[in-house]
Amino acid sequence: TVNSIITSVVDAERPTLSAYPNPTTDIINIQTASSKMKQVVVYTMDGRVMDQMTTSSEEVQFTVSSYDAGIYIVKISDSDNSATVKFVKK
Repeated sequence: TVNSIITSVVDAERPTLSAYPNPTTDIINIQTASSKMKQVVVYTMDGRVMDQMTTSSEEVQFTVSSYDAGIYIVKISDSDNSATVKFVKK
């Protein structure tokens, strides 16, 4: 008999996601390694949609100069996966 305990699961398909510069005052760049068609949505911490786009680009840019200072969430979803990253607007 073999007894084993799974201590972690690595999802190799999960998209790599980064936001820069972070914190920002004017522009936020969102970069992912996927060139699949994807939905990109910027949310406030209370779930309000601030901006969104559909793209197959590996990098997208949002102008956030009109956003209030605070923490925001970017969610990228494609047909298989989704990932989120937070950024700070000063």
